Order: sequence, then C-alpha cells, then structure tokens
Amino acid sequence: MKVERLENPWEVTRPVFYVPEGTHNVALNKWIEFTGEEPLIGDVKLINDGDKQGVEGSYVELSPGNQYITIDLESPCNIYAIVIWHYHAKARVYYDVIVQISDDPDFLFGVHTLLIMILTIPPDMEQAKFKLYRIK
Repeated sequence: MKVERLENPWEVTRPVFYVPEGTHNVALNKWIEFTGEEPLIGDVKLINDGDKQGVEGSYVELSPGNQYITIDLESPCNIYAIVIWHYHAKARVYYDVIVQISDDPDFLFGVHTLLIMILTIPPDMEQAKFKLYRIK
C-alpha cells in the first residue's frame, strides 16, 4: 500500500524528552503478555530487552490484525516518558496505537489512556491523516 505525504523517516529526529536524573527503564525485562500465538519473527522478550538496534534478530513481529502487549511493571512507579521503537530498515505505517496504564492486572478498573495515535486513510488514498492525542 502506498501512503502519500508521510514524513521522510530519515529526516525526522525524535524530540528530546526531559526526565529527572536517575530515571531508568522500568519495563526492562519485565513479564510480557501478548495476543496471538508465538510471534511471526523473533521472541517476545525482545519487546522490552533494551536493545534499540534495528538489525536482523533484534526485533519481534506479531501476527497481522489487532494485537495488544501488556508489560507488568510489578509495582506502582512514576512514568516520565514512553518510547515505542519500531522496525527501522524500511519505512512503515502503524495504525491505531494506544498506550494505557492500570494498577489492575486485568485492566478492568483504573485504566488511564496516555497516548492514542490514529492514522486514517481517506477512500481516495491521496493523503494520509495522522492524529496524535496526548491525554493529560
């Protein structure tokens, strides 16, 4: 599928985010639950292993369609930033990414939505519209 008017991924630099000194990755190597069977490529442990490389063997690909990933942070903590890495070798379009947090392991109560990214493609396919919502 060709999607017009997307940013050139090689010209865009992620903005710097500021966090308190001593902040660390609270999701690093924590337990993961995900939908579907085993990943199509890679191991689910690659999701939060801290490796930011985009080389062969350092990424995971889940089955097509709607998927979810849950990372158990094990205890309440402050979250200052969320960084979602993606496949780097070729440009990709990711549709409808939602980030939620909850103290409830079943995500039935106290669910807070932190980020919603929605990419809509009009029927004529001439222009992709990207919407990013940050919930405060």
